[in-house]
Amino acid sequence: MCPLNAALLPRDTLARLLDKLVGVEGIMLDVWWSLCEPTPGSFDFSRYRPIFQMAIERNLKIQAVLSFHTCGESEGDQVVISLPPFIRQLQPQYPFLFYTDEDGEWSWECLSLSADHAKVFPSAQGVCRRTALDMYEDFMRAFYEEFSSWIGTHIVQIQVSMGPSGELRYPSFALSRWKFPGMGAFQCYDERMQQDYRDYIAAITTRNHHHGTDSFHRREKEEEVVVFPCYQTCGRGYNMLPWQTPFFGEGIAETERGKTFLEWYSSKLLCHGEDMLERARRVFHSQVEIACKVAGIHWLYKTKHRAAEAIAGYYVSDRFHFYQRLASLLKKYGATWIFTCFEKRDEWEDKAAKCSPESLIRETWSIAASLDVPFAAENALEMKRDEEYEQVLEKADWCRRNGHPLSCFTLLRLSEELISPDHVDRWATFVQHMQQSPPI
Repeated sequence: MCPLNAALLPRDTLARLLDKLVGVEGIMLDVWWSLCEPTPGSFDFSRYRPIFQMAIERNLKIQAVLSFHTCGESEGDQVVISLPPFIRQLQPQYPFLFYTDEDGEWSWECLSLSADHAKVFPSAQGVCRRTALDMYEDFMRAFYEEFSSWIGTHIVQIQVSMGPSGELRYPSFALSRWKFPGMGAFQCYDERMQQDYRDYIAAITTRNHHHGTDSFHRREKEEEVVVFPCYQTCGRGYNMLPWQTPFFGEGIAETERGKTFLEWYSSKLLCHGEDMLERARRVFHSQVEIACKVAGIHWLYKTKHRAAEAIAGYYVSDRFHFYQRLASLLKKYGATWIFTCFEKRDEWEDKAAKCSPESLIRETWSIAASLDVPFAAENALEMKRDEEYEQVLEKADWCRRNGHPLSCFTLLRLSEELISPDHVDRWATFVQHMQQSPPI
């Protein structure tokens, strides 16, 4: 991965960093929305063409991340890059454009799902008829037109940003509000999301009535459950643990209404993912690999409801399994699944956090393998120790020995520290070992 601010660095600085890459196949680079569409419908990729050219001259392939999110709210973010100003200026008029938590606080990490079909965004002509999905597609098409001669040859993968940090998830654990291992906070309190949920419940009630059953309606009355999980925490919910909340701790999540809410919440996220993949395929056809990044939310994995995952949109239960549904979606569009936290080991994690990154990796890899969905990996945080590099090697070898090798591993992140005398031998040895791994 290139520096987050690669497009803002002096070219000689970036060239010097690229010259230090030996044995790797290519680079991953964030193409930031706000740097390329400063005004509505007007695209400028002039910051990126020289970088791509430098990579090509060094025989490096390119993974381009079309970054429709902000930079600055994730661990390791050393720069701040916001959404285009013309987007943020609309928030006072249309507050539903950004995710909203229980306390009415907005997330600025990315646009909400509520913006996907809202025709409120200006076009180049100044007419406010574009939806968020229209804007994403316009950006993809402009990128395609700018770099069509390189797409599929030098630019070998397009990762489509689908949420915070480019990941398909809700912004439930932004660093400005959250500390590990808090479960995070639901992001569905804007007016449109609430109305969508009411419509969802009404449809279920109508369907049950039509089929001669009113069990859902009866349980709803007996349980007296509020429409949304409501902790009334004044911002403390991000850092609470599930057993400290009524929704998870008092059994509401196990009721019919609780399960239905979580299924709706995750289904909305999957719908967004499908909309983005459909637009990407429409623009890029089959000329290049399309990828979707999924967060490795490994904390609270060893708890009953896996609340940190559920709140991010990754609900797993006996009747709804987010990862299985995601794999089917990726299979449908021929997309690659990118997963993180490959450097982590269970025994290194805080016992109180009830983590299991190893179990989560095995679970997601197995689901991808069962459908023959390409599975790529990254480390979640910059690796400082030999043991972390060894963990990646072990996991990559395990995937290979079990018949579904990683399609790619992308190392986070190219920096002065990575190429320093104290570190360069460590990662160079890692690259060499990855290359020498025996075939299946």
